[in-house]
Amino acid sequence: MSIEETGNTGARQPGSGMAITSMVLGISSVVCCGFILGIPAIIFSSISLNKISKGLQSGKGYAIAGLVTGIVGTLNIFMIAILAGMLLPALSSAREKARRISCASDLKGIGFAIRMYSQENKNEFPDKNGAAGLEMLRSGGYLENVKMYTCPSTQTKLNDGEQLTDGNVDYVYVGGYNEKTSPDTVIAYDKPNNHNKYGNILFADGHVAGYAGVNWMDNIRK
Repeated sequence: MSIEETGNTGARQPGSGMAITSMVLGISSVVCCGFILGIPAIIFSSISLNKISKGLQSGKGYAIAGLVTGIVGTLNIFMIAILAGMLLPALSSAREKARRISCASDLKGIGFAIRMYSQENKNEFPDKNGAAGLEMLRSGGYLENVKMYTCPSTQTKLNDGEQLTDGNVDYVYVGGYNEKTSPDTVIAYDKPNNHNKYGNILFADGHVAGYAGVNWMDNIRK
């Protein structure tokens, strides 16, 4: 009686090439290629396991390894996307906080320049409102770095030596004060749209405070 006539008992099963291939693809998907190789790994391992269950192929361990690693490799891309979705808002928030700090630093620099101006002008601050008052600082050589007149949270660009106008400056200056002015008097502040629900305010004594909330500008009118 031939082997074929005895059925599968004692018969030699075909090789496990497809199962091994699924495992290699699965491992590769985990290491670098994600779903590009993960999905083929799942398909090959599923076919192999089906054949193995029918006794048509060997290599069950390879096929299972291919299935598991293929699934992990395929899911990696989704896990990365989920993590990115969670981290991007936090990263954006951190960047904005850094820009707010830089903005406050700019206003402090403007406050320092105002005090320098007053020392040479009978203790008087620049008497013009808006960009015209800040231009007195720039053109007078008290603060020539034009980048300090633009908020880091905006897209405003200024070239070296460019005259300051209300259209290219991101801070509002209130002129007409002097060294005797009450320390809690507002002399400069963010334009309303520099930040989202937030603004920095410069006071007459040179300190800067940041205020959060949609009504942050109410602190200017106190």
